[in-house]
Amino acid sequence: MRNHTEFTAAHIACTGNADERHPEFETLYSALESQFSNPRDAHEEAGKFLGVLVWNEALNDQERWHFTKYPKSESDHMVTHYFAVDGHIRAEAKLAQATTARAHGDEDRASEQERAARALKSKWRGR
Repeated sequence: MRNHTEFTAAHIACTGNADERHPEFETLYSALESQFSNPRDAHEEAGKFLGVLVWNEALNDQERWHFTKYPKSESDHMVTHYFAVDGHIRAEAKLAQATTARAHGDEDRASEQERAARALKSKWRGR
C-alpha cells in the first residue's frame, strides 16, 4: 500500500498474470484448496479472505482510504478498489479544478491547484 494511491487486493497478491500469485500468498490458496472440491471456488474464497485482511490494514493505516466495489467478471462476488483520500481522490480533484480554471482563463488558479495536487501526491513517492 505504501507506494500506490490506488489498488485492489489482487494487485498485492498477483504477479501481473491473474492466474499467478506471489509465493508468499500460495499458502493461503493451498489451505483453501483442501477445503473445496472445485479449485475455482477455493481461489474465490482465498481472494475474499485476502480482501478482508487488506481492508483491515486499510482501516488501521495512518492514511485515510476510500473504496468502491464492483462486480468481478465471471464471478458472484465483488472486487474492492481502494483509493488514498489525499494521494488519489483529493489530488485528482485538484487537477480537475486546475483544468476548469485554465478553461476559464485563470492560469494563476490553475497553477495553484496543480501545485496542491503535486504536494498531495509527493508523499507517496519513494515509500
